[in-house]
Amino acid sequence: MVGINWGSSVSRTAAGFAARVPLHSGTRSDPGAQALAYDRWVDRPSLYEFAGGDQAFLALAAATHERCLQDPELNHPFSNHVGPDHVEHLAAYWAEVFGGPPRYTSVLGGHSGMLAIHAGQGAPDEMGDRFEACFIQAMDDAELPADRDFRRALSDYMHWATREVNSYSPAGIRVEPNQPMPRWTWDGLQPA
Repeated sequence: MVGINWGSSVSRTAAGFAARVPLHSGTRSDPGAQALAYDRWVDRPSLYEFAGGDQAFLALAAATHERCLQDPELNHPFSNHVGPDHVEHLAAYWAEVFGGPPRYTSVLGGHSGMLAIHAGQGAPDEMGDRFEACFIQAMDDAELPADRDFRRALSDYMHWATREVNSYSPAGIRVEPNQPMPRWTWDGLQPA
């Protein structure tokens, strides 16, 4: 197989791939064949890269936070119980989960640290559902790629994540230290 020279100005997205497929290959005019060729011959970028990296996750975290402030049930915890760096911390956490640099683990205690922040708060399950809805709507607000598979991967992650966080909600629960950071790809949760 011949390697593809992506160049510095073409992203490793399906659109970037389509622009480089030769006209005689029969795939440029057929989106189904194009997707098959892309998936078969090119490794997909991480969800972090596909989203747009750090800036995309900062925008997503800020948009999610703003939506939570507008939600009548989430407003109280988001306006009273988060620090001034919450958006940056949230962005670093999500970026790491989706394939970005391990900043959250290096500085903020990793997955166990995040769970400890939420543990024992007694939050009802519906708060997780509301947060999930805010996150899904915030993807549009943050202008993340509209790619169906990308949006489904992020939505599936948030559904899983809110259930996990809610499982630590009961008073007195203990968070085990040094839990591995979840890694979420196009194929879902990856084994630790």
